[in-house]
Amino acid sequence: MKTMSVMQQHIAVIDFGSSTARILIVEDTECAKVLAFESEKSEGINHGVIIDLDKASETIRVLLSRVKNKIDQ
Repeated sequence: MKTMSVMQQHIAVIDFGSSTARILIVEDTECAKVLAFESEKSEGINHGVIIDLDKASETIRVLLSRVKNKIDQ
């Protein structure tokens, strides 16, 4: 008998503001259980416009790394 692994689906919401960036990860289920939430000072954004892509990308990388660590625990 073969067992099938079921890959869990997640939904990610990113709020990238001029002062703070936030990420929320929830399970893609009816009750949408929160798996992780992180926030970080935004870099590279001014008045809703990306002014430094490298800094903005690094902020997202930091947030993604933190939530991945929380989910993998």
